[in-house]
Amino acid sequence: MADRRMISKVISMSEKVGDLNNVFDMLLFTWMIPHTDDFGRLTGSPKKVNLMVVPHIEKSTTEVSESLGRLHDAGLINWYEVDGDQVIQINDFEKHQPGLHKRTKPKFPDPPDHSGSFPEFPGSSEQFPKIPPEGNRSKENLREGNRSKAESIETVTTTADDLEKIEKAYGQIHGCMGLKPKDWPLVTGLINQGISSDLIIEVMVERHKKKVEEGGKVNGFSFYTNAIKEKHAQGKSQDRLDFLDDM
Repeated sequence: MADRRMISKVISMSEKVGDLNNVFDMLLFTWMIPHTDDFGRLTGSPKKVNLMVVPHIEKSTTEVSESLGRLHDAGLINWYEVDGDQVIQINDFEKHQPGLHKRTKPKFPDPPDHSGSFPEFPGSSEQFPKIPPEGNRSKENLREGNRSKAESIETVTTTADDLEKIEKAYGQIHGCMGLKPKDWPLVTGLINQGISSDLIIEVMVERHKKKVEEGGKVNGFSFYTNAIKEKHAQGKSQDRLDFLDDM
């Protein structure tokens, strides 16, 4: 799944977007697009959308839910539910996104009334070129493969579930409702650096326990950020050493 999307200039001339009376609705619709899978879908949970798409804007889950309802009514999205899970489909997604011939399967289920078919793109049948045996590959190709393997060590897939997982853990550790609005930019910043939610929670547990044993108190998520970055850097160094040993 791509980590970015094309936003066409025609969006500013769209009558459906222009008819929205709430500027936040326009912003939310636009900002959801980069978070979609290769079929224009993302989680439809208002809480997860709030945490993932607009973490820097102080909007309640109710306000985000109301905005999604207006976007659905305007025909810009299809907001539906399958087996208890809410999903958002960006309507007309295929018209404005290049490179969709590389997509395989959607991450989220089809809408209940969906026919199950999508526009056909060359190469989307999941029949990929066969990779020749290593004995027939050039040294340059092998080096390229090794570089790709090394780069893949840093690849981390992050979803709104990770953000929710971190907030829940923070609340349990500190005996509170969860993170404060000022904490979310710090959390999303760490995740955008490829730091996993498990590592973040692990450091929170360790550092909070140590602070309490010393008779101190943690006043916010910022207390953990440097320790999280340090542990992440140590892990990356070890991963690269392990990779070199396997070569």
